[in-house]
Amino acid sequence: MGDIAPTVSVILPTYNRADVLERAVKIVTDQTWRPLQLVLVNDGSSDDTQSVMAALEAKVREARVEPTFINKPNGGCASARNLAMQHVTGDYFAFLDDDDLWYPEKLAKQVAELQRTGADGCCCQVVRLSEGGAKRRLMPPDAAMLMRGREPGKFIDRRADAHLITIVLRTSKRGEVGEFNTTMRTWSDTEWIIRALHVADFCAVGEVLGEYVFNDKSLSRFEGFEELFKRDGYQDLALKLIKDNNKQRDNWDEAAWRRRVSQDYDEFIKHRLYAGDLDGARKCYEEAVSLAGDASLFARTRRKMRKAWWLSLIGKKLQHPKFGAGEMIRG
Repeated sequence: MGDIAPTVSVILPTYNRADVLERAVKIVTDQTWRPLQLVLVNDGSSDDTQSVMAALEAKVREARVEPTFINKPNGGCASARNLAMQHVTGDYFAFLDDDDLWYPEKLAKQVAELQRTGADGCCCQVVRLSEGGAKRRLMPPDAAMLMRGREPGKFIDRRADAHLITIVLRTSKRGEVGEFNTTMRTWSDTEWIIRALHVADFCAVGEVLGEYVFNDKSLSRFEGFEELFKRDGYQDLALKLIKDNNKQRDNWDEAAWRRRVSQDYDEFIKHRLYAGDLDGARKCYEEAVSLAGDASLFARTRRKMRKAWWLSLIGKKLQHPKFGAGEMIRG
């Protein structure tokens, strides 16, 4: 690229968030890095989003950011990100959600690290905020756990981590990674990141450069067991797609994926046990062993299942650590 500064394209999907959209756009224009493109996709909002976008376009240009504003029929966040990726003109692209926050130096620090290392992608830490900001924790908890190199196995079995809003990726890798899967309401970002890790070398800026907000409108929110089971279904689909889409690659890590199976299915089975669905838990367990090919990975899970069975004999259920044996569960 010589002495010419690379352009970064920011992908910002939005849906029925007219009240926070101006703030989200300002987070982009407040970035110290230039040149910058903002690809803002309105995913079929039914509120005033479209008129807010029209009013913001001139402000974006005044901030020396190139606006690419798109309105589309509602199709979900994954479809909005896919459409945005088709309109990226920069050398790199990054993701921001409309209720999250980047610090002004985020992109500048990450581009500097990308140029220093020659890597294809870069990530950083964020603070996860919930319940009005009362609860705060780092993601990942230690900067040493950030994704580095080309080691997808560490992300698959959770030894490494990075949130999607921290990722800056070389645009030339877009075709190899592919699009977000639009059949999943949640977990499409995790599945996409794992594909990226199979084809791109990553570096990391080991500091907090943004905030991820987990609120009532977050896609992974649920209330009640039926919604929880539906979320588990998306997670299960992502787990299977991770293997289907990457198992032929030279750096596929089968052992890491089997460990992920044991982690995820332990959660699925616990959820069934909390609901008193012993038959559903048993079916989950049988599928888990079939996928992982190793029953020894599920010794702890079997103990929970036995405990739930004994409790059922006296008309009780396994208690959730937060919600007890109540019928209502939320997260």
